[in-house]
Amino acid sequence: RIMIRRRVREVWPDVKGQTVVGMGYATPYLGVFRGEADRVIATMPAAQGVLHWPADGGGQTTLTEEIELPFPDLSIDRLLLVHALESTEQVRPLLREVWRVLAGSGRLALRDGGTRTVRASAWLDHEWSNQYLGRGADTAPDRAVGWDWLGLNLDDGSSLTLFQMRAHDGAVIWTGGSWRGAQGGAPVDFEQQLRFEPLAFWKSPVSRASYPVRWRIHTPRGVLLVEAAYAAQEIDTRLSTGFPYWEGVARVSDEAGRGLGWGYLEMTGYAGRVPL
Repeated sequence: RIMIRRRVREVWPDVKGQTVVGMGYATPYLGVFRGEADRVIATMPAAQGVLHWPADGGGQTTLTEEIELPFPDLSIDRLLLVHALESTEQVRPLLREVWRVLAGSGRLALRDGGTRTVRASAWLDHEWSNQYLGRGADTAPDRAVGWDWLGLNLDDGSSLTLFQMRAHDGAVIWTGGSWRGAQGGAPVDFEQQLRFEPLAFWKSPVSRASYPVRWRIHTPRGVLLVEAAYAAQEIDTRLSTGFPYWEGVARVSDEAGRGLGWGYLEMTGYAGRVPL
């Protein structure tokens, strides 16, 4: 335990002002962060039961369902899993919940046959308005059934947002987006200046919808090639939001195939109109 505790401390040398959470049998390794982190919490799965910790102070433990952690989205800076993965029957839901609560710059360490760390970046994705969807019946010429949307982070530090709204017959109703330089500043607007050209498709075995997984996109900043990191990234949310759609990681390159960065691609309306 002493060796593992030292190794965890090496991985996370500075937790000042952060929230550190342990899951499973993590309490022997959390004490080193007390007095430095803003808060240190040990979560114990219901099947395991809860024990008082630490011995020399008020309780900092909570009994939880491992796939329903009692924390807001993006609220945990450091998350330590100790014998949590090999003792659960719900590995994917557990990791999905870990992904939900970790902050964009959060880190996860697993003590299950070794210690590993992962790190990710995140940005705020929020729908401010649905006016681009239009009004009227589904077959109305200005009524959108779905959209293709991209958020791209380029290697030079700049970023792009690109989207198009599609009608029931596939016609483009509206295009928009913006470019922001590496140093920030006001974004350059791309309203009605884009052209999306699908190059390859993937057919979902679940919804039977065909999604474009490779695009050529004409922008004021040049022509971009966008390709899904892997094709099968459809999400079936018919039991929650009510419709299947595709969203996931994509690569972006120039026409010569030189990598320019990575991004996030979202495509809706291919498996039926978005019910908004």
